[in-house]
Amino acid sequence: MKKIVILITIFCITIITIILFTVFGLPYIKPVKIPFALKGYEITLEDDYVILNKYVGNDKNVVIPERFLTKPVKVLGDYCFDDGLNGTPLEKKIESVEIPDSVEIIGDHCFEFMSSLKSVTATNVISVGEYAFYEDDGLENVSLGSDLTIIKTKAFSVNLHLVSFDFTNVKEIGDEAFAKSGLTNVTNMQSIEKIGACVFAKTPWLYAQEGDFVIINGSLQLYKGEQQIVVIPDEVKSIDGAFCKYKREYKYPIDVKEVYIPNTVTSISDDSFYCQHNLTVYIPDSVTSIDIFCGLNGNEYSGIGKIVTTADSYAEQFAKENGIPYEIVDSWEVPET
Repeated sequence: MKKIVILITIFCITIITIILFTVFGLPYIKPVKIPFALKGYEITLEDDYVILNKYVGNDKNVVIPERFLTKPVKVLGDYCFDDGLNGTPLEKKIESVEIPDSVEIIGDHCFEFMSSLKSVTATNVISVGEYAFYEDDGLENVSLGSDLTIIKTKAFSVNLHLVSFDFTNVKEIGDEAFAKSGLTNVTNMQSIEKIGACVFAKTPWLYAQEGDFVIINGSLQLYKGEQQIVVIPDEVKSIDGAFCKYKREYKYPIDVKEVYIPNTVTSISDDSFYCQHNLTVYIPDSVTSIDIFCGLNGNEYSGIGKIVTTADSYAEQFAKENGIPYEIVDSWEVPET
């Protein structure tokens, strides 16, 4: 009998040791994916925090736990709540999500295609991933706290009921982050340091801005003028989709013939001249980055018919590499507008 008690004790101690090592020791060596759901989530244990990989619960109003196995939840993983992808059935109609104070990162595609989602609240989120809230048809309210710093590509695109967003302390916004959304009210953008192309494309807010040029902290987002010969103002530091043409239902930008870029500009983003026709662009040697996709078989999509630049400039190299006609000059006169 005594031997049996000893064996049972040893067995229990071994099991407890394995569990403790798995939870508190092994994650310091490598991430540990728990093979069964806890509290309605599939999770991965890191050294001192938890990643939520997938929600498998059935709540309409979700309150995410702050801790699992004593460790704080820090990351909502890629596709965690994605409605219709990654095995989450479409009938799970989540309407609201409360994110705990411990969460700092919302992963790529995390809440994508959640047609019934109306509200998401958090306090300490720092980064929102690519396509994180993409095409959430009913999304009306998003409050992520004042620590939000990074909003990645298309994070809030195609949300027609999202009409307001506060950018306090946001430093970086990716390409098309709010494109095709219903934004009419945008506040506190003074902290933005890096902004992508077409961030607010096709939004009511963008088209409501006054003046010929919509410039956000040095980034030219849209040309709203009526002149076909365009002289970009000196306050512009980057051109980020400003002349990209969409469907004909959008009045701006118009077809332009010539664009004169000042020597304050250092970069030109992808799609900046997309669907323009045989446009002539005057590009100074201050421009050291051109991310325009021209096509797989030559200059199909750039919208540029000719580049005028100076010898040995980055623009000359770009023209040569992409089969765009170019002209080398010592300088050019900027027309009065």
